[in-house]
Amino acid sequence: MFKRILTAFVLAVAVFALAACQPAGPTETEGTGYGLVHGHYVGVIVVNVDVDGKVTDLTVEEYFLPYSWAKVSADYAANDDVFTVVGSRGTSYYAKYIKIGDKLFTGEVVGAAAPQGINYKATGIANIETWLENEANSKWYVEQVEANAFSIVTATGATHPTYVKSVADASTNVSMKKSLAGYWVVEAPRLGWAGNVAAFKADLIGKDLTVPFTWSRDAAAAAGSQFWTINGVVSGATWSDYPDYLDLAIRAYRNRA
Repeated sequence: MFKRILTAFVLAVAVFALAACQPAGPTETEGTGYGLVHGHYVGVIVVNVDVDGKVTDLTVEEYFLPYSWAKVSADYAANDDVFTVVGSRGTSYYAKYIKIGDKLFTGEVVGAAAPQGINYKATGIANIETWLENEANSKWYVEQVEANAFSIVTATGATHPTYVKSVADASTNVSMKKSLAGYWVVEAPRLGWAGNVAAFKADLIGKDLTVPFTWSRDAAAAAGSQFWTINGVVSGATWSDYPDYLDLAIRAYRNRA
């Protein structure tokens, strides 16, 4: 009896050891992409991909840049460390000095006549938004925001005694993330930000992002809609810079591990 029990035990251990030595099967992978989207925002897209190379899930987030959070109240318009920008949507006022991480940026107006733009530059950085087209730089920016390491400062880099971020920007006073800020909320049937994210996600679920993509808006626009046509199929998304988000999703797909 004892010998039979011992034999059974030895066999069980051997089977367990053999199973443990077997190579694990292929598993789902995940990738994250960072980059500038829609001109003035840092986008982050995370994709999950199955063993057949098809997207099973996708998340989109966008972080506001100084274009949004460095605005100050019109009450400070005459101050030396504030500059005026007459943009396509009216006049805004921006703090001249901001700090992100360990970098001190100086702001300036771009263009002599309306619509004007803004730029923030620092040592080695001629234009913050151009600089953020590099993925590593965009990732760095997100890390600083998540660490709350960004603020309006004085010329010496000290915290400004009066100005606070986003005095004149309702969205970034709520959150630096579009998903939480109440950004572009509209009534159905219009999509807004969240609706476009959902439509974009639906476009890519089940897709292999190594295939070539072509897109247009002409055919759909001619039919009276604002939807994009992606590889011959009309998308459910309407946001103006769809190709930015598609490029970022492809980057995330390539970055997966």
